[in-house]
Amino acid sequence: MEFLYELFFFRFIIRGLGLYARFYFSRLIGKEMKLSYFVSNTKKDDSSRFSQDFLNAIVGLLVFFCITLLIVYIIGLIID
Repeated sequence: MEFLYELFFFRFIIRGLGLYARFYFSRLIGKEMKLSYFVSNTKKDDSSRFSQDFLNAIVGLLVFFCITLLIVYIIGLIID
């Protein structure tokens, strides 16, 4: 069960949200970077792979937290 939680929560939600949030933010500010720039590449050295994955996880956690707060706020408005 722990494996499924880790796979779903960390891989798909957190890192997926972080990856696409960083990608769309770079497009929003005018930098045309490919999606492969934000993905951890196994051919690169370990520090580059770790840094991209770490940044995706941090940004993904922030986005997930903001989405959760937004949902709670909207539900609070509906209930009151």
